[in-house]
Amino acid sequence: MYTKIVQKSRLIAIMGDHILVLEKNQKKLKYSLPGGVKKKNETASASLKRETIEEIGVHLDTSKLELFTTALVLKNEDYVIKNYYVIDGFNIKPQNLEPHKFFCIKWIPWQKAVKLMDKTDKKVVEEYFFNIHISLANKNPLN
Repeated sequence: MYTKIVQKSRLIAIMGDHILVLEKNQKKLKYSLPGGVKKKNETASASLKRETIEEIGVHLDTSKLELFTTALVLKNEDYVIKNYYVIDGFNIKPQNLEPHKFFCIKWIPWQKAVKLMDKTDKKVVEEYFFNIHISLANKNPLN
């Protein structure tokens, strides 16, 4: 039994309580985060930069990316390592450069988006916003 390790990078682009999602071209409505598979000699952030150029035409400034978390997933006897990067205040208009894979790109409230994401993406996005709310509550002296 051969086990392969695949590394992926995902972008959680945030504007207020909205996140940027790619609506997949399939019968059942599903959302994905921008990003993709890391090539052999790339860093995770370089992979994300390349993928966002290819998918949505956005040239990311990697110095503004924050690595939020890394998830390890076992999928069909292979390991998938997903690196999740966050960029807040994303103000660049993305374009759908892969219409064969994605129907459209849109900003939607994160609570709505997670209902239609894969299990790992959903968990990470929920964790991110939960941590933000906890952090804000701890900063509020009235609590």
